[in-house]
Amino acid sequence: DENEERPPIDFTRSNIGVNTYDVEDERKDYLAGKPYIVRAMSARLSRCCIWYPKLGDTPNAEKFFLAELLKGTIPVSAPHWMREELKSQWSSNMDMFLHHTIKLVIRAQNLVKGYNIPRVIVSIRDLVRTVKLLLWFLTNAMPIRIDSVGKVLQYRNIFLPEWQDSTIFDGISCHMHQALIMAIATAYWFRLPSEGHIAAGGRIEYAYRNQFAIDLADEWLKLSGNIEERDGFMVEFTSVVESSLDHVWKYSIIEKGLAPTRTLKENYYCMLVAIINKIPLLITGPPGCGKTLSLVLACRNLTGPTSSSSVPFQHIAKAHKFPYQCSSESTSVELSIQFKRALTQQQQQDSYERERGKHICVVSIDEAGLPPERRQALKALHDWLENAKVSCVMMSNVVLDAAKTSRSLQVLQTQANAEDLRALCRGLLTDSDYQGDRLTDMRLEGLCEAFQTLRQVIDNDNWFHQRDFVFFCRMLRKIITQSGQSIPGLFNAPWLLMSLRRNFQTLNPNDFSKLARHFLTHTQLEAPVADIQAQVVETLRESLNDRVDDAEASAAHCRYIAIIDPTDSEVTIELLFEMKFLERSHTKIIAISEFPEDGTATQISAVLGRIKFAIETGMTLLLSNSSSVESALYDVINRHHEYSVNSSGIREAWANISLGSFSRFVKVHPEFRLILHIPIAKLPSTPLPLLNRLEKYSLSINDALQSRIQQVIQEAPLCLRTLRTTKQNILFFKALFDGVSDFVQQCGGPASFYGFSVSETIAALVLRAVDDGCLDLMANREDFLIRPSILAANDFLELDSEGNT
Repeated sequence: DENEERPPIDFTRSNIGVNTYDVEDERKDYLAGKPYIVRAMSARLSRCCIWYPKLGDTPNAEKFFLAELLKGTIPVSAPHWMREELKSQWSSNMDMFLHHTIKLVIRAQNLVKGYNIPRVIVSIRDLVRTVKLLLWFLTNAMPIRIDSVGKVLQYRNIFLPEWQDSTIFDGISCHMHQALIMAIATAYWFRLPSEGHIAAGGRIEYAYRNQFAIDLADEWLKLSGNIEERDGFMVEFTSVVESSLDHVWKYSIIEKGLAPTRTLKENYYCMLVAIINKIPLLITGPPGCGKTLSLVLACRNLTGPTSSSSVPFQHIAKAHKFPYQCSSESTSVELSIQFKRALTQQQQQDSYERERGKHICVVSIDEAGLPPERRQALKALHDWLENAKVSCVMMSNVVLDAAKTSRSLQVLQTQANAEDLRALCRGLLTDSDYQGDRLTDMRLEGLCEAFQTLRQVIDNDNWFHQRDFVFFCRMLRKIITQSGQSIPGLFNAPWLLMSLRRNFQTLNPNDFSKLARHFLTHTQLEAPVADIQAQVVETLRESLNDRVDDAEASAAHCRYIAIIDPTDSEVTIELLFEMKFLERSHTKIIAISEFPEDGTATQISAVLGRIKFAIETGMTLLLSNSSSVESALYDVINRHHEYSVNSSGIREAWANISLGSFSRFVKVHPEFRLILHIPIAKLPSTPLPLLNRLEKYSLSINDALQSRIQQVIQEAPLCLRTLRTTKQNILFFKALFDGVSDFVQQCGGPASFYGFSVSETIAALVLRAVDDGCLDLMANREDFLIRPSILAANDFLELDSEGNT
């Protein structure tokens, strides 16, 4: 309503003159939406619009701005830790270095601008961030060797290459240009898609990062005038980035079982740089690319002067994490509360002179893409990101709008490429000293190819992701280890199928055989047709009985469970108890109604209290219709535990329950299990970040019936022991099924029964007829003995030549 009185500040338009893009499906893609999310301006205010030109619209404006910024930022004298022979070269090389810096940074700015990638928009903020990073790379170094009394023997910046080897630079020039390359890479290069990407609204197959290095080398050719140096610079750029990532990784404490993929090292590197420099960071990528894991690793290494970290990290400030778990119900108020808490803690730490500069408070915002953009719940971030007094890291499956990405460093990951997938597979299935084996290498290569081409067999856009492949490899490694296999990574068909059933169950169990054949073909293995079935019931029972040792929780071989219910009547929950998957006395069921009065803060708090009790006492927690609290359990589900030792010397695991601005640590009992019940009708609205963190099983009454029939055949009760052959048992159960179907038809068909389901009701009646209670009742009555002569008549059944129904 144009006549409605509103504060004018709500209607500032930040997307004037900016191209917009069609909104894509955020569940399928991470490059989606319009660049800025703002409300429309009223007609009255549109007449008061003031148009500000972009800095890049004025010729050489960015160049002049950058030159003045560098002049007032980069010091004239060399840092104290530098060797004397290099200090003397600092001043003499500075003018030429600044000239190179201006040319290369402006070129990088224009390159990213010219690529026109959705929501990757450069501005003056990128120039400021690049100079800030350049200053830090140039002048900062950490002790890497100290003597017994704490005297520093050697300094080095572990965020630059370990060795200053270069084909085109030498002396202090090598250090300066390595710092420049990493500043450009961190500010510009990492924000380009890591590989070609198939978007929901179209294809993005351009190799931006490779082209960026080529184009930047062309700019270096203009500076040097030497064609050989152009090629050398292109190699130098990628080599410096790779070496810097490896150098940081070398000095980090990394848990056993984590594969050092390029994607994880990029995320981890940028996470450390952003936290230390208090520059906001947004990591965007598909599920399972290591976003949350990189934050966990960063916080575990940024522990200050403790024995748990390496020498360089002992001289870097300690990180204090303030987590915020986003959900579709997140609000700007909750975000502001968490930032204010972090700021208060930061100010308290800095108020003590001895502690000043030794602590960094970090607000971590996980799954930042979950709040609907139209609600603008993340708009509260703008001021906090602009004036970063505390560190902030955001992790999302979708790129946020340009108002946020322009205020932060950005890392844009895609699905793992073939090389990264191989490194992941080898790292998870073999040892670090693995020397290679022809047969093993062939099968590992087959696993990677099968996963990359899985879309050709199964439509898995929102069902299978890289995280499923990671846990598939971990499970396979566990099976290989338990078998005593002497060759690391070498597996056979039964082990492959066991791991596939745990991590790649299809939504329709009948499709599993196609998936299994796909993996078997690529790994050049064979299995009987009977062995490549989904076996949902047996696999689910195995999963529920599986356990994870606390010592390996962060690299666990299994996950908690999601049960997909094909009905809308929660039949699967009852099946879990009827089939003795769960014990009622040891299971806490939490179902939250959708009535408004049950969604109040008081009610949600009470529910979280019950969840906390189940986690601490080691019960099985069964959640149904629990979307309002599911986001609170991401840290529990991730199993990225913190550990402490109690007074009895027992190691205890702790996880964070975070809902909005509420955050509490809870002790995780080793026997705790989590089952999430999801009706199939609600599957499309289930958050993808939650779904891919769980083992997924679709359990129906038909699955339960087939399992029960097999059990009765193997352990026949007294009334069925007259059925001595498999053929007779098949005939009996087929006759029972047909009899129930005939009863339905005699009563007027399915329309005569309220709530009748063609796929479930008859199977449910037959399942009820063969449960333990009914069979025990029949066993006590002679007239219930089944006589094979009755089954000999084939008037109700047709058999093939082999006697199968």
